[in-house]
Amino acid sequence: MLMPTIFRDNFVDDFFSDFMRTPAKKSDLMSTDVKEYEDRFELYMELAGFKKEDIQAGYSEGYLTVKATRSYEEEDAKYLMKERFVGTCERKFYIGDDIKKDEIKAAYTNGVLKLTIPKKELVPEIEEDQFISIE
Repeated sequence: MLMPTIFRDNFVDDFFSDFMRTPAKKSDLMSTDVKEYEDRFELYMELAGFKKEDIQAGYSEGYLTVKATRSYEEEDAKYLMKERFVGTCERKFYIGDDIKKDEIKAAYTNGVLKLTIPKKELVPEIEEDQFISIE
């Protein structure tokens, strides 16, 4: 008996179309919005599904780095489909060298990491006249 072409070897492949089986990309995991205020910047980063203890935020050499790691315990079951991200993702933002680490505040609520970064006044460099001594 001939089977209709909509059925292949695996029913799951037929049931879930290709667009539903596309794995999550790292860039989709850390979607970020940045707001500017008079005295500060606020950075909002989506990290849904991550635990607070699996998120690290650091500041070094002018760069703010956010790193998140997610892992799942292995089970005896065989996965028919796996779309959730497992691994480590990281983003870096240049925020300047003149900020102290203690001035950056962070909070994690409902899957959103909020970082508050103070603005620093830029002091314009005054160009000094460079005189050459005459002998």
